[in-house]
Amino acid sequence: MCPETESDSRFRIFLQISKIVFVPILLSTLFSCESIEFIPDTILREEFGFSHKSSWNEIEIRNTSPPKPYRTYGKVIIRSFANGRIPDYMIINLKKELFTNHMDGVIFTGKGIVNVPPVLVHSGNGDGNTVVIGYVNNEMGVIEGVAYRYKDNLQ
Repeated sequence: MCPETESDSRFRIFLQISKIVFVPILLSTLFSCESIEFIPDTILREEFGFSHKSSWNEIEIRNTSPPKPYRTYGKVIIRSFANGRIPDYMIINLKKELFTNHMDGVIFTGKGIVNVPPVLVHSGNGDGNTVVIGYVNNEMGVIEGVAYRYKDNLQ
């Protein structure tokens, strides 16, 4: 048996720390599998180089049609594990996405549940003991909507 050098002990400590840090990073990646997609129906033309809204805070999120004449320009899909609710940070991201594409708002048209394969994460230490067990639900909420823009000239 050879004596343990200082560099070997530092390496072992580093290895233990890296195992501990890796697990929360992996779990946060798995538990944050949420997305917002804006899928335009057509290629957005140059005439949309301006927005009717002055900032992303003014983007409208509705469950019914807006009172003024409008035209739809694409589909919005939100996927989340938050039981059909949309977290506040995703609302902010949705508004920013629509503002950058010069839309005036979104009308939510439906929601549902989609089955995804469940994921079980099991981590252990060097002695074989369980350190962390994580489970990701096998049902994901999906909310669909249409992005709209108010008509410029009312005829």
